Amino acid sequence: MLSPISVGNAPTNLSLTPDGTRLAVLNSTDGTISVIDPVQMKVVATYPGYTLQDRTACGGATPVGSSAAAIAPHLELIAFACPYAVHVLNLDTGAISCTGIAGCDSTGTILNAGFIVAALASSADGSKAFMTSGLSQVALLELTQNTLTASIGVQSQGANAAIDGDGNLFAGNLAIYNPQVVPVNLASGVGYFNTTLQGELGGGEAFNPSGSLLFLPSSGVDVFDVHRGRLALRVALPEQPTIPKTPSLAVDETSSKVFILTRSGLTVAEIAVVPLSIASVNPASGASGAKVTIRGSGFQSGATVLFGTSSATATFVDGMTLTATVPNISSGPVRVTVTNPGGQQYFSDAAYTVN
Repeated sequence: MLSPISVGNAPTNLSLTPDGTRLAVLNSTDGTISVIDPVQMKVVATYPGYTLQDRTACGGATPVGSSAAAIAPHLELIAFACPYAVHVLNLDTGAISCTGIAGCDSTGTILNAGFIVAALASSADGSKAFMTSGLSQVALLELTQNTLTASIGVQSQGANAAIDGDGNLFAGNLAIYNPQVVPVNLASGVGYFNTTLQGELGGGEAFNPSGSLLFLPSSGVDVFDVHRGRLALRVALPEQPTIPKTPSLAVDETSSKVFILTRSGLTVAEIAVVPLSIASVNPASGASGAKVTIRGSGFQSGATVLFGTSSATATFVDGMTLTATVPNISSGPVRVTVTNPGGQQYFSDAAYTVN
C-alpha cells in the first residue's frame, strides 16, 4: 500500500493533465494548488491560485477555491468563491495568466464567463472546459477554436459540471447540452427534482466515456439514459454517498465500475449488466456503404445493427463501440437499432441521415 501524500488544507478537486504527467489538487481553504508527479508520487510544487487583488477583494482573507479543472497543456482552471473569479494557473511555473484565451479580461488574470462559476469540468484532452453557475448559466471554453460561449441553460440548483469522454456532451445538474451550449435533454423520472426547478444536487455528476449514461449520487447511484432522459438503473449501496458540494463520483472506462465517496470512505460499485444505450453515430450522415462508429453502452459481442429495417454489417469493438457499414437504403433520416444476442434492443430515431 502506498503512503498518503500530504497536500494543503481541505483538498477537494483532483485533476490530471491531458498528458498524465501532473496531478493538481485544489486545497480549497488555502486557495492553493498542490502539483503532484504521479510517477515519483510526491508534491513537486505548491502554488497560490489567487492574486493579491483577490485577497484585497476578500478583505484580507485567503480566497476560497470552489472548483478546478485541468486544460491543455499544463494549465489549471480555478474557480473561487471569494472573490468570484476564475483564474488560469500554469502548473509548471505558478504564473496566473489567461492572456490570449477567449474571455480573458483586461487585467490578463481573470477569465470572465459572464456569471459566477460554481463548478468546472474539462475534457480528457484538455481542449474544452464546461462551466456552470449552480443555477442556470453555463459556458463552454473551446481552446482549439479559442471561443467562450455562454448561455442561459436549464434552471437548476447545485454545483455540478461534467463532460463526456468524447467531448460531445456536457452536463450541469442533469441538464444535457450540445457543443453549441444548447440544452438537448433533461434527465427526469425521479422525485428529487422536476423539469422546472431541480432540488439541490450535490457534487459527483459524471458521464460514462461515450456519453450515453449519466451517473449521479442519490441514496445510492442513479444512472440516467442520456438520449432518452430517463432513469435507466439505480445502484444500491451499503451506505449513503456523502454528496458534498465537490466532485465525489467517477466512472471507469468500461462504464461498469463506479467509485463514490460514502460516509466511511470510498465505495466501489460494480454494475453486472450495463444498460444498453446509444450515444452517437459518427459520422451522422453520409452515403449508403459508408462506415460509421456507433458509441453507447451495454453492447455485447454478436450485437446486430439495423438502419431503418435494413441489416448492416456490424463489428463489435468493445462494450461502448460498434462499427457498421450503412446498407443500401433510401435517402433521408433513419432509425438506428442495436440488438444484443439475448434480444435486448435499443433504438435512436434519426440517428443517421443517408445523403
